[in-house]
Amino acid sequence: MTNIAPLTRTNRGSHFHAFGLRSTDTIQIDPFLGVDHAWISAPTFPPHPHAGFSAVSYLFLDSETGIVNRDSLGHQNLIQPGGLHWTKAARGIVHEEVPAETGKTTHMLQIFVNLAAAKQQDAPEALSLSPQDVPVVQLAWRKSSCAAWWF
Repeated sequence: MTNIAPLTRTNRGSHFHAFGLRSTDTIQIDPFLGVDHAWISAPTFPPHPHAGFSAVSYLFLDSETGIVNRDSLGHQNLIQPGGLHWTKAARGIVHEEVPAETGKTTHMLQIFVNLAAAKQQDAPEALSLSPQDVPVVQLAWRKSSCAAWWF
């Protein structure tokens, strides 16, 4: 029998709601440590450290506002709806992401990817892509092939 990571719901007050998947001691989604599909409308997490993995944040186009991203490398930028921010925490970084306008909802996907052991002591790095620079892949939709896959 295959272990399947359970989808969990997380709420922090009325301003953070998420559905997430997490690796555990018995269920691994390696190389992913976790995936969160979240809605945020106010600061939720104070500045906090990351190490040994990458965190990728993508803002869905239906977000009402962007996310202000700050880190201990001195970066501060606004991630706009449709934009993406990739933090390679490696040996360590402190970061914070907060909605640009409190009370407006940011709809986002965060993916936490484990770094290979040989890369975990690298210097931390960050990359931001504006919406127009995020690659888009158009897939042909064929109902017949999809129906065969689902059933």
